[in-house]
Amino acid sequence: MRFVVLAFMACILIALGSALYYILKRQENPEKAAKALTLRIGLSLMLFILLWISFAMGWLKPHALFPITNKQTQTEKAIPHPQNANTTPPPQTQNDD
Repeated sequence: MRFVVLAFMACILIALGSALYYILKRQENPEKAAKALTLRIGLSLMLFILLWISFAMGWLKPHALFPITNKQTQTEKAIPHPQNANTTPPPQTQNDD
């Protein structure tokens, strides 16, 4: 799978380079530059779809530099917050109706 992705990336870079060449050197024929850029967009979309399908099918597994483990550890004990003068409940009043 790595070879396929690298081949797609190489083709995308080649199409981008040829479009740059056609834009800078051959300004009398802009259709070739447009075709090269269209090819680059098509290859990029195909690569994105291929990667998306590969992740969905399980052919590729995402990973990170620092993998997340499922193990949870408690570092400190929970200490209840002490009541202070501002958090006491208001006094209840009696309604005589």
